[in-house]
Amino acid sequence: MEQPLPTAIANRSPAVAWMNHRGDWDFRGNVIMSSCIPVCRQVDLPSSGSEVPIGICERLRRASTLRMLVAVSATLVGLLSLSLATAECSAAIIHSGANTWDYVAYGDSFPSVMWGGGFDQNGKSVNLFSGVLIDPHWVLTAAHIYRGEFETSAVAFGPGPNRTNDLNMGLEQYSSSIFLHPSFGGIVDNRPVGYDLALIHFDDPFSQTPATLFRGELPLGDYSVAGYGRSGFPGDPSTNDGWRRGGIHVVESKFPDNEDYFFSEFVDPSHPNYRELGSLVQPGDSGGGWFFDAGQGFELVGVTSKIAFPDGTDPNSYGNLSIANSLDLAWIDSYLYPTSGGRSPTSVPEPSTVGIVVIGGVILGWRRRRREASPNLAG
Repeated sequence: MEQPLPTAIANRSPAVAWMNHRGDWDFRGNVIMSSCIPVCRQVDLPSSGSEVPIGICERLRRASTLRMLVAVSATLVGLLSLSLATAECSAAIIHSGANTWDYVAYGDSFPSVMWGGGFDQNGKSVNLFSGVLIDPHWVLTAAHIYRGEFETSAVAFGPGPNRTNDLNMGLEQYSSSIFLHPSFGGIVDNRPVGYDLALIHFDDPFSQTPATLFRGELPLGDYSVAGYGRSGFPGDPSTNDGWRRGGIHVVESKFPDNEDYFFSEFVDPSHPNYRELGSLVQPGDSGGGWFFDAGQGFELVGVTSKIAFPDGTDPNSYGNLSIANSLDLAWIDSYLYPTSGGRSPTSVPEPSTVGIVVIGGVILGWRRRRREASPNLAG
């Protein structure tokens, strides 16, 4: 018998608006969504809860059926549009002259990374992000995608390598419950208060193989990163084409003033840490996965949360940072394994600092004096 879901976080104060969304970050323009709230069960909101009328669910089912009827023509048009769009852009922000499709192919190595979209109370899409399937019924993502400038009432996720194609085919699933980490207090002065993590529950399971959570000492070295963020070359405007892409980030240090934070720098080809699949996360990558191979295959070490760049510099340029924050896994296990006291059947004793990493994706300013100086994240 299925255990009841843990109680969602309730009565939290509204968060400070973390940034100004731009309309082209969501999937308006890619597909026309239903005008009703796209969930069919209770949605546990941090500030309130609401039961969705049955009629709305029926409208959603009809909308999905209609999308299936026009799937062939819509997909062909979508693929043509995407081929034109990606001819001049690339994965997240990648090295000048790199082949964007190498990043798309690498992203296919991480099928547990999924695209996500948030909707307001009127069913209007207001946010675009990524997430990682960690159980057939559970997606891990960043909390700031749920509570930011917009109060997201419902969340949809899809498994395919291209978001637009999934929407045209009606392959998305809508969440049944959303849980923020109990310490999360929104974004204040351009940095998260508490742990920037959220768990999204789905009644119907996804068929993709879930990611394995890393349960060792937090490593330094090469991380593989995947998400559905905006794309472009250094110094050029980034665009949103809906593809999942993967890249390589080198994590080699912690912040001098806070060892909970790690960072990875997007470096030019002359730097010792240059990797052919090097990249910089962008808006839309938030919640995407960071993976590390410790000899047992890729395991999930974190999810995208922030990027930082010096004031007055191009947010799409070399020298920008992806930021990481180490977190305890106990909260995640309490949802995935409620019948075993929140303990993974495969987990082993671990230091209190072992956990998951929340890593760079919401843009923020950063005043940098020297590389070894501590960044002022409130800039």
